[in-house]
Amino acid sequence: MASMESQRAKEEYEQSEITMQDDLMYNTKAGLMGALAGIGDAIDSGTVQYIFIAIAVPWAQQGSPLGALFPFVCFALYQVLLGLFFARQAFDMGRNATGLMGSTGVKTAIDTLSVLGLFMMGILAGNYVKVSANLQFTISGKAFIIQNILDSVAPGILPLAVVMGVYLFYNKKGLKVTPALLWLTLILIVLASVRIL
Repeated sequence: MASMESQRAKEEYEQSEITMQDDLMYNTKAGLMGALAGIGDAIDSGTVQYIFIAIAVPWAQQGSPLGALFPFVCFALYQVLLGLFFARQAFDMGRNATGLMGSTGVKTAIDTLSVLGLFMMGILAGNYVKVSANLQFTISGKAFIIQNILDSVAPGILPLAVVMGVYLFYNKKGLKVTPALLWLTLILIVLASVRIL
């Protein structure tokens, strides 16, 4: 947008033909604020951020402060360097920037990175969400342990249920992280207190 504004100012100063029309600039702004705005979220918050977190989670589990600092520092550094690079690139490309972002290759890259982000979320949920059932009972002298039965039928079903429950909450109520954490904590405390989980 800065490049387009610069081009428009240059045309007006030189009193040459105005090729950078108002409609073109307004439509570009609307496009950048709408459909194109999701590109950064899909790549940065949906993929790269979770890669840094996945790398650091084992360190955090071992009690290392590096587990908390590594994702924060790396993601901040990544954002600064990427921001500087793309700000300069976009200014140089100017009017062609929006055409490039709409190209098939860029769309394919975005779709691929979105799928990678989903894989990373699944890996994090599968490895680090720990929920198990404490229920067990005896029938005719034979002990039935619910967790063993679940593991034999559908391993990891309880962590999946927790993750899907949070997803459904977000889907229904919007991305309200604090209420989701409070409700999840309350439900798990109640289920743990009655020794279901």
